Amino acid sequence: MRLARIIDGLNMWEKTPFVKILDSLAEKSDKRQEVESIIADSAGNDLKSVEGEAVAGIYTLLEKEFVEHLEEAFGETSNQFDLLADVLSRDGNAIMSMEWFAKLYDDQLGEIDDEVDAMAESLKTDKSSLTPERLREYKIYQACLETAYNNDIANNSDPKVTADEMSILTTLSRQLHLSSHEVNLVNYTVIPCNRRDTMETIEYLRKLGVVFHQKKTGKLFVADEVVRAMRKVRGREVADKFFRRMLGLLKDAEVNQLCKYHGIPLRGIERDVKVTKLINDGVSFLEAFSEGIYKADTPVNDRKKRLNEICALGLPDAALTGGTMEAKVESIIAHFDEVDRDDRIGIAMEGYDQLLRDLESQIPATQRRIKEVFQLQEEGIMNADFLVQFNIKPRDVLEILEPKDLAAFIKENDIKMRGVDVINVLEAYKDTQNLFYENYTALASRDLNSLKEVGIRVKESELGIKFEEVTKAMFEDLGFKVDEALRKQVNTKRDKIDILVSLDDGQVLLVECKTAKDSNYNKFSAITRQLNAYRALLSSQNVQVAKCLIVAPDFSEDFVADAEMDYELAPSLLTASALYAIHSAFKGQSKHKAMPQKLFSHARDVLIDSDRVVKAMSR
Repeated sequence: MRLARIIDGLNMWEKTPFVKILDSLAEKSDKRQEVESIIADSAGNDLKSVEGEAVAGIYTLLEKEFVEHLEEAFGETSNQFDLLADVLSRDGNAIMSMEWFAKLYDDQLGEIDDEVDAMAESLKTDKSSLTPERLREYKIYQACLETAYNNDIANNSDPKVTADEMSILTTLSRQLHLSSHEVNLVNYTVIPCNRRDTMETIEYLRKLGVVFHQKKTGKLFVADEVVRAMRKVRGREVADKFFRRMLGLLKDAEVNQLCKYHGIPLRGIERDVKVTKLINDGVSFLEAFSEGIYKADTPVNDRKKRLNEICALGLPDAALTGGTMEAKVESIIAHFDEVDRDDRIGIAMEGYDQLLRDLESQIPATQRRIKEVFQLQEEGIMNADFLVQFNIKPRDVLEILEPKDLAAFIKENDIKMRGVDVINVLEAYKDTQNLFYENYTALASRDLNSLKEVGIRVKESELGIKFEEVTKAMFEDLGFKVDEALRKQVNTKRDKIDILVSLDDGQVLLVECKTAKDSNYNKFSAITRQLNAYRALLSSQNVQVAKCLIVAPDFSEDFVADAEMDYELAPSLLTASALYAIHSAFKGQSKHKAMPQKLFSHARDVLIDSDRVVKAMSR
């Protein structure tokens, strides 16, 4: 769940520790003035009083400092932050009850205890399936750790590993190509790993700024932004689901090569189990795809060629750049970071819901599989809104299904079979967006019955939001840059702009969407108060509005007449049917890659004529 949404749902006590940390980081950094500017723009008196979007903006500004703050906690080995971070940063653990957290923590401790015993035995007796070279690397790291941990005893102090010593050990572990899990196991052969009290642990994580505890519901929240910070601290460059995506594009021989590289057993083990082990062990993504999946004698040019093939197969939107293997893999990491930060899910929410319904009816094990992989506690999870809260998108769901089940699903639904199965399914369910386009005027007119007749399931209370979403998608299809970042930045609790479009000249197009059960929208005075407030809000941010555009099912004669007489605001009016006609014409026959901006930004007619716009586009 995004940080802004979490903050807006908390009371002062629940969000105070996190806000205090941000305030402290701002004080220590040279960014205090920028923080004060965000607070002032959000109409807040101090950091505690600002809304979620402003807090998220301040966090983004101080993200580097927050990561350094967590690195200090990671350096304190006795607090088990490494183990706790592994639990909290897994996909699906964004929202959970205290009881579920306690279970996950206990499960992690149980697994660690068993593996630590096996590791200690291997290091002591040299009896292991590991290669002598790997055992030697473990022993080197263990010897250095023992020295760092026990050298305080000579100074009559309790044994510990200082932050400076931990930074050296981290560098050593990377040079020895140890995964974060391997480091954990060796660490706990030296440093006791005892169970901590659940409430004490939650309070520690809350004061650290990692977990939000909502007392009313007893739920724990971990923001997506904080999860990314924890992954950086733990050396996990991408989310587990993205690592799984890339591993899913490999040949069996390449997965085996990577397992062999990290001493993971191969014989008699299914591919899916190997992939899960690689992910859970915290294997470095950068190291895996720059070195680990290739045979030692594979030339660099052949490695680059193979990496290009993998990305072309399953990451068509990724721009693979850089001259070295490391640089190329880092560009993939940057791509996944961008995808992780993006609120878009690739298909319409209605399409996501339809996909989940179809999967549940045709592959009964889907819900169990989602709960298992993403460690979800709740029942009835086959709901798009629910999964999006956990940042679980349609592709993430499809990628955890058994290949044979997905292949059968594709055949049953007559989906294209050539290419990558997951991408083919997503393309098939993108058509739901076209269903919304085709019924755009019914959506604008709040005609719920007509929408139900064509299979669109949307609550009456959500029609206005859905109309905004589809309008936004239409503008994006027309080649306009819908600026969500700027909209979130300037919006306040009272004034919420529907759509902002950034124009090439630095100005913006301010778009207001209105649904109405009556075909004619006639509340001119109400909407002008809104638009004037929005324009003032943008002006305070030094953003100039080129044009105010009102989109509605239709407009009464009085509304059009009032709009003509408003020389200061000078709005342009666009009916839903006119926008649909323009959108359809552009998608079907336009020579332009993007609709000429001036057709909207410099529209002379108060009521925009779609025929005139379509004719202008065809020139």
